[in-house]
Amino acid sequence: MDDLAAAGLVDRTRDAGDRRRVAITPTTAGRATLAKLQSDTRTVQGDLLAPLTRLKTNTPSWTAC
Repeated sequence: MDDLAAAGLVDRTRDAGDRRRVAITPTTAGRATLAKLQSDTRTVQGDLLAPLTRLKTNTPSWTAC
């Protein structure tokens, strides 16, 4: 959390009623970074799994037994 806060990706807010409790909230930059990472992850997963999908479509269904 320290690194995320230092990078400006999250804000920490202490609970006024319970000083032990800290709320972590993503900043605008944090939400944008998360969206970019999610998009990049979908792209990498698609590229990584694409050969498996092609292999599966070329495999006769009886081999799945």
